[in-house]
Amino acid sequence: MSGGFSFFEHTADAGLNVRGSTLKEIFEYSALGMCSLIFNPEKISDLTRVKIEAYGENTEDLLFQWLKEILYRINTTGILFSSFRIKKNIFSGSKSDKYYICADAYGELLDVERHDVCMEIKAVTRHLFKLERGKQDWKATIIFDI
Repeated sequence: MSGGFSFFEHTADAGLNVRGSTLKEIFEYSALGMCSLIFNPEKISDLTRVKIEAYGENTEDLLFQWLKEILYRINTTGILFSSFRIKKNIFSGSKSDKYYICADAYGELLDVERHDVCMEIKAVTRHLFKLERGKQDWKATIIFDI
């Protein structure tokens, strides 16, 4: 895997390994990977745009909060997302000492006639949650409670 995501099984949970050359890629691939566990993003049209923001105490926490916010939006609005475009980010804590991400998520409302829901994700967990920089890229490990 040079960039993107792959799945792994973990007891009664679902796992996601993510790799990207930049933090922006890690955030986008992580979001798409999580959505791919829930449904098939290839069957989702980009009919609706939703602004998604998240704050964190550090870069790893920001990734965790970002995924929680996307999952919350799916569960409360019924919109299934097929792509993410990060518009603004603060991955280094700058002046405000807060880490921040703002993105547009594209998708459409769930249509049970056309969209197959694969599994329900109850939560993003802190168990084994990891974001680290390698020699040439970034890697993340994420476990979801299903």
